[in-house]
Amino acid sequence: MNEKQLLTKITLPNVFVNTLVGLSSGLLGTMVLGLILLLTWSIVGEVLVPTNQQATTEFGEILSHRQNTHPLFLSVVIWAIFMATLAANILQTLLITSIEERYTARATCITHVGVGNVVILLFMIPVYIMVSSQYGATGVAIVALIHSTLSVIFSTLTADIITLKKYLLVSLYGVMLGAVFFFISFNIFGNNNPTVMAFVALPLLLGMMSFGQGLTQLLYFWFADTYGNDFLDIEKRFGTDYGRDEVVEEKDDFNEEFGEF
Repeated sequence: MNEKQLLTKITLPNVFVNTLVGLSSGLLGTMVLGLILLLTWSIVGEVLVPTNQQATTEFGEILSHRQNTHPLFLSVVIWAIFMATLAANILQTLLITSIEERYTARATCITHVGVGNVVILLFMIPVYIMVSSQYGATGVAIVALIHSTLSVIFSTLTADIITLKKYLLVSLYGVMLGAVFFFISFNIFGNNNPTVMAFVALPLLLGMMSFGQGLTQLLYFWFADTYGNDFLDIEKRFGTDYGRDEVVEEKDDFNEEFGEF
């Protein structure tokens, strides 16, 4: 069965199942996050609480007022976010590659997801440090959200990049739609409460990514079958590129038969 036949087998129930898988995987990540923070709190206590820092003039006038974070606070947040996203992404990859027929290289997908999450962590550590020194705990929380989003997008695309050959653009559009759904849902359910935001972010992120990706595939292949225009096939050429591959192939055949001079 070719790639298009596998993808066109996706139905609305499949989309909801994949969304549920994403939500469940995100819930595991939230549990890991909560467990690390709980254990850390029991060890180091109140040093993880950001403290208010004021700068005043010689007359006692307040020039600035911001939250100063303990270095241990930053280390704990980075470690907790990394472990939570890693656990959630690996579980989702494991479940999706077990459910979906198109994913055959399960071990390879999981390996790349794990390595990619470590690389993203290394890229984000300098960002955490710079933002923490400038904006305190609020900045760290924003960077943690960006870190989680990049990690989930990478992990979501990795399985399709390894598996798909012709319809990677469909997956890319799906991830973009999922990101839009996530930020809308995050704004609704977070309700400007940092505690709620911390514990709903991962389930919403993975759930909406799965939903956006599945919905995009469902709608695209319905459109392609209905109107006969498979425009997201990466082998399809438009404008002046149309027919160029055929010319190159004819030249290669000629060179193989008669040799190059």
